[in-house]
Amino acid sequence: IRLVDADEGQELNSEYRGKDYATNVLSFPYDTEPVVTGDLVICPSVVAREAAEQNKPLAAHYAHLVVHGMLHLQGFDHEADADAELMEARERAILAASCSISDSEVTLTSWPCRIAVASALARCAVATSRIDDSID
Repeated sequence: IRLVDADEGQELNSEYRGKDYATNVLSFPYDTEPVVTGDLVICPSVVAREAAEQNKPLAAHYAHLVVHGMLHLQGFDHEADADAELMEARERAILAASCSISDSEVTLTSWPCRIAVASALARCAVATSRIDDSID
């Protein structure tokens, strides 16, 4: 997972998706299948803005975006309504099963919160593979 500023996020989104704005998360799947299946690029300023606009805890939004990006790396997308429904159902199941983040974890400025976010993100990544078969 790589965190980038809004300028780099916009540059990458423009170069790889043809969209000239900074987005919250970009997924770059690998052509081969090593243990890691791809890179996620996350733009913290976009994530923070969205979390504030949506009245979500910042840590919860990060966890959601990591799960969202991980599903993209596994081939899921949300271009068609049916695909979006399936992807969103998987996101909800994964987050419900493994990502319990309290409303008090709304900033990444303290070490305990950073550790909690990292832990939640790691649990989400592991849960993606565990829950994958049970949702079909």
